[in-house]
Formats: sequence, C-alpha cells, structure tokens
Amino acid sequence: MSANGMSTPPTKRRRCSFPDSWPCDDETPEKTARCCISSVLSCQSLCSNKHGSDAETEQADVDAEDAAMPLSQTDNSTPARAYRLEGLALASVSHGHQQRHQRTVCDRIHGQVILEPLLVAVVDTPEFQRLRKLKQLGGTDHVFPGGTHSRFEHSLGVAHLAGLMVESLQRKQPELAISNSDVLCVKLAGLVHDLGHGPFSHMFETFVNRIRLASGKSKWHHEACSRSLLMHLLSENQISLDDYFPCDSAESPSQQLEFVMMLIEGLAPGAPWPDSIGRPPAKRFLFDIVANKRNGIDVDKLDYFHRDIASVFGSASPLGCDIPRLLESVRVLSVEGETQVCFEEKMALNLGDIYRTRSWMHKFVYLHHTAKAVETMMCDVLVLSKDVVEVRGMDNKPVKLADAVEDPVAFSKLGDWILDFIWASCDARLAEAQQLLARIYRRELYRQVVPCCNLPSRRDLSDLCIDSKRDFVLRCSVERSNGSVAAVDELLKVSARSLKELQGAVHKALVNRSLENDWPGLGTYQLMIFDQLDENWRLPTSFQDVPSRAKLLLRLVKNGAGVVSEVSTFSTSAHATASMTEKGITEQLLAIASRQCQSVKLAKEDFYVQLLAIEFGKNAKTKLPCDPIQSTCFFNPKIDLDRAVFISQERRSVLFTPQAFSETIVYIYSKSQDHKVCAALRQAAGAWRREVHGILDDRSLAAPTNNFSPCSDDDDDDVDLSQ
Repeated sequence: MSANGMSTPPTKRRRCSFPDSWPCDDETPEKTARCCISSVLSCQSLCSNKHGSDAETEQADVDAEDAAMPLSQTDNSTPARAYRLEGLALASVSHGHQQRHQRTVCDRIHGQVILEPLLVAVVDTPEFQRLRKLKQLGGTDHVFPGGTHSRFEHSLGVAHLAGLMVESLQRKQPELAISNSDVLCVKLAGLVHDLGHGPFSHMFETFVNRIRLASGKSKWHHEACSRSLLMHLLSENQISLDDYFPCDSAESPSQQLEFVMMLIEGLAPGAPWPDSIGRPPAKRFLFDIVANKRNGIDVDKLDYFHRDIASVFGSASPLGCDIPRLLESVRVLSVEGETQVCFEEKMALNLGDIYRTRSWMHKFVYLHHTAKAVETMMCDVLVLSKDVVEVRGMDNKPVKLADAVEDPVAFSKLGDWILDFIWASCDARLAEAQQLLARIYRRELYRQVVPCCNLPSRRDLSDLCIDSKRDFVLRCSVERSNGSVAAVDELLKVSARSLKELQGAVHKALVNRSLENDWPGLGTYQLMIFDQLDENWRLPTSFQDVPSRAKLLLRLVKNGAGVVSEVSTFSTSAHATASMTEKGITEQLLAIASRQCQSVKLAKEDFYVQLLAIEFGKNAKTKLPCDPIQSTCFFNPKIDLDRAVFISQERRSVLFTPQAFSETIVYIYSKSQDHKVCAALRQAAGAWRREVHGILDDRSLAAPTNNFSPCSDDDDDDVDLSQ
C-alpha cells in the first residue's frame, strides 16, 4: 500500500530468460552443464542489482530461485535443475534427438519418487515397460483380489529407497567418499533388479526349471537374466552411459555397468573383491543396499513387504516400522575388516518386525495353499503349451517359451498375457491346456487331501536342551592325520540332553578308552550329522533332529588348530530309507496306496507333493536358518558412534525372539477330480502321516492358517474302495 493509503498495483512477475546460445542437442553434457551454470549465474547477476528498488531486488531473488527450481512434471521442455555444483548427473540430458528430463512419479507407497534422466531413459524402453504386465504376486490374486500390483511399481519403489539410503550415508558420512556416480549406480541397480522376471514372476521360474532339468540343463535364475536383459536394453535403445554420468567420474562406462550388475546379484561376506568395477574394497558396504547377502536387510525386501501387505490387506502402515526412519538410522562401520551397513541399537526390535513380517507373509500369503494350487495349475498349463506357443526372438526367429530365457529379444516380449493368448487361441493342440485353464476360471482347483504338516524345524540352537536325556549308540574308529588307524571295537553308548552335552559325553567316552595317549591335549569335538534327506554331511541344527541311531561324523579339533582326524560311525535307523523329499514322499504314497486300495490304481499324474520352506533368516556363512539379528551390526550414538557391536543372545527379548527359525510345509494335492482316486489318496496320505509321525512336527497344526476342506465337496470317506 502506498503512502497516501491507495493500493499499489502488483509488480509484474517476470522470469529470467536464458540467452539464445542455449546448448544444442549435439553438444556434449559437459558443455551443456557449463552453459547452464553460466546462464543461471548471469541471470542471477542481472536480477540482483543493488541500485534498484526494493521490489526489483525481491523480484530478482524470486527469479533466481525459479531458475534453479526442479520441475514436477515431465511434459515441460524447460530443463528442471540445470546443474549441480558437485558434478552430479544432469537433471536434463540430451540423448540422440530426445532430451531426457528428471521425472517425478507419484507412488502409492512412497509418495513422490524422483527419477534421474538415466533412470527415465531406462524406464522409457519396451524392455522395462514389460514389467507393467507382470504381477508381483503371481496367482495370489485368486485368493487376495487386491494383490494385482506389478513388478513395474515395485522396481520404482526399490530405486527410490536405494536412493534414500545411499544419499543418507553420503550426507552424514562424507569420509566414505560416496561419489555421485556411486549414488546413480545404486539407484539404477534398484530400478532394474527385477528385469529378469517372467510371466507371473516366480511361477515362470518354476516352469522353466521343470523343462530345463528334464532335458539335463542347469537351473535358471532370474537374477542372471536381469544382467543380460540390462545389457540388451542399453544396446537396443542406444543408451550411452557417457551421456548420464558426471564427466569427471573416475570410472569408465564399462566399470559402471559391471558395478550395477554386481549390485543386483550382491556380494557375500568374505567373497573376493571384484577388480572390474573401478572401486576400492572400502566401498563394499554399497552391496548391502539392494541385495544384502550379509543379513538380508535390503531395500528390495523393505519395498515388497510394504507394498504386498498394503495391496493385499489395504493396511496403511503394515510393517510397524517407519522405513524412512530406518534408512536414516544407518551408518557404515568396519567390522572384521569389511565395511558394512550398521543400524542404531534402538532399531533392533523394528528389524525383528521386518523378519517376523517376512515369515508371516510367507505363511499366510505367498505359500497359501490355494494360491500355490493356482500357480501349479498355471505352470501345468505352460508345460502343456511349451511346444506350441512361440514368441518372436532374435532375427525374427520363433522361440519356444522355455527357450526364451536364452534369447533377450524373445524374453522381453513375455508377460502375463500368455495365459490369455492360450485361452483365446484356435490351435487344436492347446485344447488340453485350455481345459485346465477352464478349471482355474471355474475354481475347480487342485485340492488338498489332508491338512498340511511340517517337517522338523532346522534350528541353529546347538545348546537347546530337552526335558530328559536321550541315549545314543555309536560304533567308532579313529583315523589319524597320517593315515594310521586306532580302532575302537566297542559300541560307544552315551546320553545327553543337548548337542553340547552330547559333544562332551563323546569326548569323555573316547578319552576313557586311552585315546588321550594317542591324542594329547585333545580339543573340542565338532559333530557332523549324516543328513538322510540329501545324503550330505552337515552341521546339526537341532538336538531333536539327531536320530538315536544314525551315521555320525565327529571332527576332532586338536588345540583349536584345525581338523586332525575323523571318527566315522555306522548304524541303522528306523527311518534311514525314508526320503523326506517330494519324490520320496510321492513314492511312499504310491506304495501305501497299492497295498491299501487294490481296486483303485493311483498314478503319479493323479496327485503331487510340495515341500515349501519358510525361513526366518539365514546365516551367510553356514547357509543354515538362524536369527538374522545375530549377524546384524549395531551402534549406539550415545556411547560410541564409530563402534560396531553385535547384540548378544542375552540382550535379546525372549518375548520377541522365536524358538525356531525355519519351517517346511508338506502339501499333498489331488489333481484328479475322480472321487475314488481322491479318496484313495486321502487314505494313503493319512496312513503315511501315521507311519512317519515320529519325524513330523505337528506343533503348528495347533494354530492352522486355513479351514481345511477335503478334496471334494462330497465325503470321500464314504466312497467304497473295495469294489
């Protein structure tokens, strides 16, 4: 308002315009950056004239702010943020005849997600857009209708969370020398980590491996396919990394690409450091962000846990853990000679919530008995169509479904549409596959014949005790390291209540037989149990899993210096021939059915067995199920910001720590809709459960996750099988 009380007309808002010499598309990113910087600085100089009026000075500040303001839309051709002083990738980059700008995407989980020009260039390709047509949860939407979200939105979410974590570390720990190239590589790895998924996600991996293993080929994994798809994507769309990485980057484009591909696969603790990525071993912690092989806490899991629960159950905050707060509580510290991502101690229970959520989601959603039945039927449909359905591959050659994993051109065209194509096809060779699809649509699904049961839990609790002692009978012979043998002819009889007590009892029994004379200073015994499931030696994971009579290997460690001899034991077991595998259980069911049901011929094609494992976490070194919090490092900023510690078992809350860290579910399904076949299978499955009751873990049946219904709406127990 003016001095005479009258309103002053508003000052016309004006913008600084860039000079006519704005860089053309054919100029290099370095020239573009320099011109952008000089243009913006000249505008700021023109608009900050100290001799002008106050209104002009204020307007100049607004104009200078506008000149560096990021855009919120992608259809505006004006460069978003023209430069970054530290040399970060440009927010507007010319690529060929198309200019790539920074893009803002609205995500239903994370809100506003900002994509750098390189990420935009990757997203705007047919190979990446294919992820829109891949459901994240496969056939789970047949049970949970909301679970229809795609791999596309999950990939955007992982890139966003990867950026939050690495930028938090870059901001709070400048001594780590995290370059802007490192940031961009981590984000790109998060974006493309799922490129290798096929139709219906993990179901397609099951289908491909059924075909490959039957033909003698090696197993296929989608992670390896993500690498080849990324290289194909960059080549096919002529995306040059030189156009997007800072011009002062110390790494070559080939090193950047190799680094991104290794970030997708992850790097296990203790693994040799790769020399092809152009970075020192001090940056090993960057491998903990997208695919954490150390303890499994990575942004990939954080996104899909949150996204899956929000989509399936509609929960606004499903994890009980604030993800941005968790990502801000990280710090890189050196532990056992390797840098790794550590968390504040106060986040320990929150991290435990993440793993409990993982187990809970596997139990209730991912491994739901109906969802697994639907996915198995889908897999059978693809198997029936494997020689008929083809897609266009390299050089326009037709490629069969299972072979598409070796042809990036063909694979990049696959999507969930494949079932719709089979259903709509006029090819008579697909009639059987279409009949099976019709069963899915009519919900005439494969059905369980008995409630699910569990194999013994694999626990990493060597000191777990039971209520009473168990007796063990062993027959031993000792072989020295030089090859000579000191025989012990007697049967070794010991009793123990835990693995540690068993070790001590064996040690005492052997020493009493004068082995101390041959082995002075005999050290600790390390027990190796013969695993009758896969006939491989392994460390015992639970005292209850040790049979009273079983093959046992005792490694004698002298003075902690290493293995100096082996004690071999031989005996028989009541379940030595009971192979608890899908193939083994199938053969047992067929044998039982042939004895009990003479009138009904049960065939392998009439049913199938599924063993599905749920693991709370896995030890990176032993590969055994364990509490992942034990392998996670923490720090307390109020005590010592640079001291990494492990939380001991004594400090863990017994209320929030499970007693077991794995569970293997046994599902037995009937494919046949014939009532007599279904009844025969039910009786055989019931008899099998009674025979192996001693090695099954039925504790989880006290809290079932579904209302079991028989394989037919009719009562199969009333079917007469004697005719």
